[in-house]
Amino acid sequence: MDKVHFGIDSLVFRDQTIFGFGWLFHALEEVATLSLRLVSADCQEVYDISVEHGKPRSDVQDSYFASPHSLNSGFVVYGGCAKRIDQITRLSLVGNLASGDRFEVTVSSACLTNLDAPNACWSHALLLHRTKSFLRRGWSLIKQGQFAALSDKARRHLRANHRGSEVSVDAIVHGLTLGGPGKSVLVIDHDLGGGANQYRDGLVADRLSRGATVLVLSYQVATLNHMLLIYGRQPGRRYSIPGLSFVHDLAHRIRFDEVIYNTAVSFVRPEEIPDLIIALKAHHNPFVTMLLHDFFTVCPSHFLLNHQGVFCNLPEGKECRECLQKNQQGFATLFQLKNIEHWRASWGKALSAADRIVTFSNSSLQLLSRAYPQLDLSHAETLPHKVAHFLSEPLLPSDVTALRIGVVGHIAYHKGAKIVQDLAREIARRDTSIQIVVFGTLDANCPERIVTVTGSYKQAQLPELIRDHGVNTFLFPSICPETFSYVVQELMELHCPVACFDLGAPAERLRNYSKGLILREQGASVVLDALIEFHRKIYSLPTTRAIAAEDAA
Repeated sequence: MDKVHFGIDSLVFRDQTIFGFGWLFHALEEVATLSLRLVSADCQEVYDISVEHGKPRSDVQDSYFASPHSLNSGFVVYGGCAKRIDQITRLSLVGNLASGDRFEVTVSSACLTNLDAPNACWSHALLLHRTKSFLRRGWSLIKQGQFAALSDKARRHLRANHRGSEVSVDAIVHGLTLGGPGKSVLVIDHDLGGGANQYRDGLVADRLSRGATVLVLSYQVATLNHMLLIYGRQPGRRYSIPGLSFVHDLAHRIRFDEVIYNTAVSFVRPEEIPDLIIALKAHHNPFVTMLLHDFFTVCPSHFLLNHQGVFCNLPEGKECRECLQKNQQGFATLFQLKNIEHWRASWGKALSAADRIVTFSNSSLQLLSRAYPQLDLSHAETLPHKVAHFLSEPLLPSDVTALRIGVVGHIAYHKGAKIVQDLAREIARRDTSIQIVVFGTLDANCPERIVTVTGSYKQAQLPELIRDHGVNTFLFPSICPETFSYVVQELMELHCPVACFDLGAPAERLRNYSKGLILREQGASVVLDALIEFHRKIYSLPTTRAIAAEDAA
């Protein structure tokens, strides 16, 4: 289609897994959904992987400033298929427009780097292409004064293009022997950033303070490579390893005194992680802790979103099996068996082998119990995160007369990007003066006169930003059951009014919060009405009817 514009910044394939990012927009219409399609050589099999679309790309907007859809054109794709890349003959991006029309554009094979090829390595051309893309985006951020976002992107760019040194089991064993007789701790964790990685950093610091050596088994999505990070007497070292077999071999040579499962979201062949935990437990009986930062132990769709992108509420039997077969969300496609009984059996054994299970809310423990009704959870405990970023004194909004809605965080689809978009459009439809301010980023195209997006910020800046933008009522729009939510806790610490849907840990806490509101429906009109009434009630403002009666008198 000549009205569809797109570009591929990076697309790499390894071990039946693909990762890429770029941009795509239609000149006249909004793109509603987007998928990457892989077609087998015999054209008998088609694999569609959902693409996270709608991410801000100011560099693309600079080049296509006349198009209203160029800003939120960025996309990221990550997922698996059951074929080797030499068995795939066609790649394309397929999607639906807001009008309902479908489109498909071919992705050239020249855009793809096959890391499974003999003697494959990161080519200079690929690294140069990625660096040019980073510089283009970086210059756009500099022009907008988004220095916090630029710093964050720089860190991620450097990490994504550094695979770490190759290493042997002998070298690791020798290095640990030189480090002294302290305990060895293995942490299993992703490399995606966010709250789970922050929690891991705290774990590493704590164990180091006790004299232990900490090894972090991770997976780097950008390079499609398993990583081993080692922290001890020397500064952190980062190594590329061939796979989980490396850790099995290592466990035969050294003793792991403690194994901590933080999360394995994004790992290829994730069903092998519980087998690893069970094998490690059998080797030297380490103390095993399982942490529930998400619901990956329950389902490969770790936000518990079904194939339609809606919270599934853990259905039973046939419905659950059929959903996993149809689910095209990237992380879900990494489990290529697509058999929920196999998944729960494997993770159930790991949970049973654990000495300790930690959840961060009662709602998470309840969902875990529903998924595993036969599991003995007597060794499970609920320990909410501690938030000590702000002083506990109330934040007084600079203006309460007009409703000004705040949304905090990096708002992707599961965090409620569509909710914010629909709410903004409902405000525009009613032609009211209500404004929305997103403190962070938003993966959706919204009316600029209604929605302001600040971009990334440092955590300590949030109170000042709230005052500067005159926000007085907050919406936490997540459509999945969060296991905790630092954002909600931080807003409560600031004594801000907060509304959320009846899902997960946020709803659990806001029920007992004097300035909390539980929204029963997700429709934009109902949400807007509820927020208007919530704002009036919190600030003791007169209703429209009362104002009219006073004027008449």
